[in-house]
Amino acid sequence: MPKAVTIYRWDDEGAPQFVTGKYSEIIAVLDACLLTGYGNKQPLGWTKLFSESVACCYKNASGGCVVFSSNTGTDDAKGTYVQAAQSATNGTNLVRPGWKQSIKVFPNHNVSWVVIGTDSAVYLFFGYVSKYEITSYKYIASAFFGDLSHAITNDAGKFVAICSLANEDFSLDTSSSISSNTGRNIDHLNHLSPSSSPGVKIYDADAANEFTLYLPDAPYLPVSQSSINNLGAITSNSLMAVTLKAKDLEVAKDRSGEFITASTTRPACRGALPGLFNTLCAHPFDVVWPSLVNYGGQQHLILRVTTPTRASKLILNVELWND
Repeated sequence: MPKAVTIYRWDDEGAPQFVTGKYSEIIAVLDACLLTGYGNKQPLGWTKLFSESVACCYKNASGGCVVFSSNTGTDDAKGTYVQAAQSATNGTNLVRPGWKQSIKVFPNHNVSWVVIGTDSAVYLFFGYVSKYEITSYKYIASAFFGDLSHAITNDAGKFVAICSLANEDFSLDTSSSISSNTGRNIDHLNHLSPSSSPGVKIYDADAANEFTLYLPDAPYLPVSQSSINNLGAITSNSLMAVTLKAKDLEVAKDRSGEFITASTTRPACRGALPGLFNTLCAHPFDVVWPSLVNYGGQQHLILRVTTPTRASKLILNVELWND
């Protein structure tokens, strides 16, 4: 059943602002959007399971959890970890945790934030207002956390968090020149080749402790800017959902030895990223972020690219998402 989407922005009346980019400021933005609301914006209706000095956990309507924690263990601007879990009691005790990934706010750079979500799924975008033709991908950060749409009924593993598309836990570089572990995020899907992508860690659908790796399945590979004109020149487009399919689709088996193409505990396809689409035609690079485009009578946010010479093919519906 479709769910209405709410958009929160840094330039809304009463919206919290980034000044230092510290962990506490990131949590203040999340609290305002998920828990308390601000100005005339109502919250999404998530709950907070715990709140420590530099770690906290949010729970969605179906019970999935995401834990945010300081990279260094102090309230600073050196990066914030993001990790999905089936449940959690504190910042270090997570049940069936996903990969530990990261987001980072650079003061005076990606302090313009956009949060888009429902009571079951959320996208975060930390960027700066300028043309889509960016000069440094490290100054954008984005993440998804929540339930996949179109997942099988009662899938215990459908709650995921995706930031850096890591294929293992990693330690975040804390230097001021950090770039290698940021900027590789939801926006970076514009540049991934599925054959070389890392995998999203998703546990088996029956709540077992075993997991397998899944890949976003879509022909991303952006096009050259030289082939893009303006929004008005794209008279029609083809929208393809971004689904998560097993990395070793043709040979992988589940715990019982069943090929995953016929498995109910480790399905070959785990669902789609809500509201996210890959398009046939890419979008202009000379419009200003955040920019919207209308397809099928509904507004969609054009995601940024993380290579200056490319144009984005990814869009996010900002009106309705399917469960």
